[in-house]
Amino acid sequence: MFFAFIKKIYPGSFLFISLLFFLTGCESNKTYKVASQFLSLKTPRGIIPVKDSLVVPVIYTNTVSFKSLAVAEKKSKFIDFILPSVLVVKHDIEQEQSLVKALKEKKLREKKFTPEDSILMKDLLKKYHSKNLDELEMRIKPHSTSIVLAQAAIESGWGTSHFFIRGNNVFGVWANSQTKEKIKASSSRKGKAIFVKKYLNISHSIRDYYLTLATTRAYDKFRRKRMIVSNPYTLSRFLNNYSETGSVYTKKIRSIIRENDLKKFDAYKIDPQFLEVAAD
Repeated sequence: MFFAFIKKIYPGSFLFISLLFFLTGCESNKTYKVASQFLSLKTPRGIIPVKDSLVVPVIYTNTVSFKSLAVAEKKSKFIDFILPSVLVVKHDIEQEQSLVKALKEKKLREKKFTPEDSILMKDLLKKYHSKNLDELEMRIKPHSTSIVLAQAAIESGWGTSHFFIRGNNVFGVWANSQTKEKIKASSSRKGKAIFVKKYLNISHSIRDYYLTLATTRAYDKFRRKRMIVSNPYTLSRFLNNYSETGSVYTKKIRSIIRENDLKKFDAYKIDPQFLEVAAD
């Protein structure tokens, strides 16, 4: 069951295999999986409220439109809807981060890598477009949840955008010519049609958002800054390349965080009751 879970998180076959070897062969490095609870929705009214900083990992298998709700309720329901998925993805990334730290420590102690270690490192380096373990650690590091929520609110219109409802696209990520699943936008750019990615569910969208920020050259400064700064108001200034509006966009992120008290969610975690030791 655990192997199936890891394969779902890391669909690449080589990375999957190397993770299996690493996790089963390293007794001192415990990792944890989230026992997520899956729920289908008919309306936003069915969304379970997030009551405190220890969050129950309720993952919604489908999106619903928040258009019919009054502004205050729409915002509250949207956060309740997306926050558990964000925290689950963030937890998964932190598990990868712990694996990289273990590899770095092993290298620092000049201990010889096993073949499984080498496979794991190779596959993670490839996944995150990294040249070495130091760069890999910088690319994997997740950032403030408040920034993620603010960008989700902006890009999805608090759960009302066409791309969010039809394509589970939370962050307005564009598609390219190689993207198989995509939706055509009503607007165009320099006379050319614009497409955005279509995802299987919002968890895939969130995961792709993190990977985009981890691997795209435009976010080099953002990645370097988040290694030394966690304050969302400071860090968000380095996301000017996420939108064509630049600094106007980053000001909007800070405004959304401040006006909706999103900074409090930076301390929220998955309830430990729903974490299971993944490696014996």
